[in-house]
This record gives sequence, structure tokens and C-alpha cells, in this order.
Amino acid sequence: MEEKLKKIISSVPAFDAAAAGIAYAREASLAKPPRSLGVLEDLAVKLAGMTGRALPEIKSGRVLVFAADNGVVSKGVSSAPQSVTAAQTVNLTRGLTGASAIARARGYALTVCDVGVCADLSRFPEIINKKTAFGARDITEGAAMTREECIKTIISGFELAASQTEDVLGIGEMGIGNTTTSAAVLSALCGVSPESVTGRGGGLTDEGLSRKISAIKAALEVNSPDGRDPVDVLSKVGGFDIAAMCGAYLGTASIRRPAVIDGFISAVAALCAARLCPGVSDYLICSHRSVEPGYDLCVRELGARPLFDLEMRLGEGSGCPIAFDILKAACAAHNGMATFTDAKIDDSYLAPIRAESARVILVSGENGSGKSRFAEGLFEKIPGKKYYLATMRSVTPENEKRIKKHIAARAHIGFETVEAPLSVSDAGIQPGAAVLLEDASNLLANCVFEKGLSDSEVFEDIKRLSDKCRLLVIVTISGLEPQGKDAATDGYIRALSGLNARISYLADACVNMQNGAPCVTKGEI
Repeated sequence: MEEKLKKIISSVPAFDAAAAGIAYAREASLAKPPRSLGVLEDLAVKLAGMTGRALPEIKSGRVLVFAADNGVVSKGVSSAPQSVTAAQTVNLTRGLTGASAIARARGYALTVCDVGVCADLSRFPEIINKKTAFGARDITEGAAMTREECIKTIISGFELAASQTEDVLGIGEMGIGNTTTSAAVLSALCGVSPESVTGRGGGLTDEGLSRKISAIKAALEVNSPDGRDPVDVLSKVGGFDIAAMCGAYLGTASIRRPAVIDGFISAVAALCAARLCPGVSDYLICSHRSVEPGYDLCVRELGARPLFDLEMRLGEGSGCPIAFDILKAACAAHNGMATFTDAKIDDSYLAPIRAESARVILVSGENGSGKSRFAEGLFEKIPGKKYYLATMRSVTPENEKRIKKHIAARAHIGFETVEAPLSVSDAGIQPGAAVLLEDASNLLANCVFEKGLSDSEVFEDIKRLSDKCRLLVIVTISGLEPQGKDAATDGYIRALSGLNARISYLADACVNMQNGAPCVTKGEI
């Protein structure tokens, strides 16, 4: 089982930065004011990178709903009885719940999968039966499931998602008590207090909320889940529904489809998937902002943001079909609009606007490729304030020597050196300055090994920096491949690949240094 899970994780392809770059260039050429379609433009580019198609299409969508019961409901953590899980699992197939009614109205399919409902639903052939057990055990008294049961359920979710043919998949759930298990999982993964991530779910009194928080505290104390191991956390304080959803995100990414997150529970499952396989983050799109208090933390950890806020808290995947429509709109505009050339419009009037826009350039290459020298050269004739953000740690005499060499080499260009080994967005950069970040791979290594941050969190830090700069040149190492000798090193290399892909998507121009010569792979220098 463990080996099969490892193969599943390795099956997730990298985000296609080249396709995203082509899509980005097209967005810049469309006959409209720059950034006038806002997030729709970002979605089109992101969909290109996910699918590997510069002209992505969303014609069909399916919501996958995973149903399971949770033993912790015996502790009075939910306002609804456990029997509601089975009833609503059936009603989902009949178009009688919120999610199924919305999906049907918008023309999207919905599949219901039983992975752990405390009832025999075999007389309902429209419900896919992948039941691991009749409900998870009470997490306040021990583990919700064995590790083997957890991995089996993750694989079930993976296989169902990976077998789909629709253009986009949404991931939902049905299970009374699962906001309790989700809050417990999030608390364990992120090392935060249960109080900070626990809400009223489907509706609880103050007394009920207090019981819910107490149950989560008891579960964490009894089980001692290892926050560094998502499977350990899921098996001890999660549920079959969350485990299957985690697998579904892996499956969706494996077939290069966008995976739409519903609300809080769905987001926690996505975080579990991203912790198992960081590359999954590149295939995630948040639908609505959940009112549950743990939701904002969860999406920050994922480096994502919701598309809309309708004060929804139903679950079931109800936000997914609404998000599908937004994705359709993004693709329609991206693919169908005329370019300035097509429309025979002279776009020179936009030159002043484009000139004032922030410009981000990514310079990559292997060690000794000349990437740093090339990046420095971009600043030779840049007037105004210039910063050199140094990320290398002075941990060895050799490092110290290299740092002094870099600083001395940049002195003639007029850089102000700022040491920023763990964060670049709060380094005190003057707004509107030109900045050289040397380099993103050092920054990531520091953050991963010293602070336990993910590549998506480091990317968000860099993105915040880019908002302040009139020019940001980022240097990074490329060409590293996992060797299978050291898990920590290989994990870092995979994270670096993810970070480089994200930055290349953000960048206006990308340059890869090959044998000392620049190869422009996106935009213009």
C-alpha cells in the first residue's frame, strides 16, 4: 500500500510553465486595457499551465462527492444526527440537495461515492461503493482508522478521480461530524490551537461548540498525530471522507485537470494532498470562501485564494458548479477575444500604462551558467533606487567568501545590499525600486529547512515583493533532478521545481542561461 501511494504521488506531472507563458503572452495581446479582466486573466493562464494547452477549454465538469460517517458524533459535536449522512448521500443522487440541484441546473454531472457510510447502501446502484468500513472510529478514544485503511481510502479517491474525462472536477463531501475531524486534521498539520480553527459547522449552540473543541483537544492528546506525516494525521484524527478527497486531488492532478475546492472540509483535504505532493497545489482552484474559522489559514497554507464569498457553509461540493461557470468565462474570453492585431487596433496608446506596470524577470540556469552575471547586467543602466537582496547564509567560511564576492561585484552598479534569508517581502524595500533577488533557490532552502515552509508560501512572499517593485529580477537554479538518495533533499528539489514554475507564471519574461548564453523562453527583455 505504501509503495502504491508513492507511485501515485510521483504520477503528478509538473505545471506546464511553457503553456502558461504562451497564454500569458496572449492575454497581453488581447484587445482590452491591461488587466481589465482581472482574475479571469489569471485563471486562463493557470488553466493553461495545468492542462498543458495554451488555449484551455472548460466544456464539461463533474462534482465528486465522498460520503462517510464519523464516530466522534457520539460526543455531541454536531447538531444533526448521524442518520442524515446516509439520507443525504441518497438524496445527492436524486438532485434533492443543494450541490446536486445547482450542478443539475448548470448542466454539470455529479458522482456520489460511499467510502464509509454507517449504512448498507448497496440497493442504490447509482452510488459508487468504495466503502472501507462502516464509519470511522471515535477520534477521542483512539485512531479514526488504521494507517492501511487510510491509504486504501486515499487510493480509492485517486482511482475514481483519475478515471474521469470531464474538463474540470470539483471535490465535495457528505458526512455528519466532518467539520470536527477537519478542524482536528488542520490543527495537527499546522500546529495551531483547536479554538483557532473550529467553528459551528452546520449550526451549534455555544455549549455545542465547547463540546466540539473539547473533543478535538482530546483526540489530539489521545492520538498524538505527527504533523509532518499527512497519512498519520488523517488516519488518527481524520475520516474516510477526507482521506478519499485527499486522494481525489492527487488523481485530478495526475490527469492534468483543475481541481476545484469547495469549502472548509474540501480545503483541508486539499492541504493533506499538497503536503503529500507539493505539485498538487498547482492544480487547485478555490471556489467560495467558507465561514469556518480554519478556512483562511488553510488556503493561505495552500497559497490560494477563493474566487467568491457568498457566505456559504453547506458543503457537499455546492460551490464547485458555480466556480465551473467562472472558469468557463475565463476560457471563453481568453480563447475568443480578438488580439489588437486581429481587431486592427493600434495599441500604442497603452504604452504609458504598460511602462508603469511592475516588471518581473526570471533568470534561471545551472550552477556556473552565468545567470548571476546576466541578471546584474539588466541593472547597468537602470536609474533610481536599486536593491540587492542577498539570501545566502553565512554558515561556512566558503559561504562568507562568496557573499563578500557577490556584494563587491555589485558595488559598481549602485546596489544597496539587504540581507533577506527568510523573507523578502518585509525586507524594507522602498516602493518603486528596482530589485535583484539572488537567489530564489537559496531563499527556498532557508525557508524549507529552517521554518518548514512550502514552496507556495515562499512564492507568496516573492509575489508580495513584486507588488512593490518597478523591476524585480529573480535568479534561480534550474536543472536539478531528484536522485532518490535523500528524502529531504529530493523533497527540496521538487519544491524548487514548483517554485520555479510559479515564478515563471508570474514573470513577464523568463531567461534560461545555457552555456553562458541567454535563451528567452517567455516575453521580451
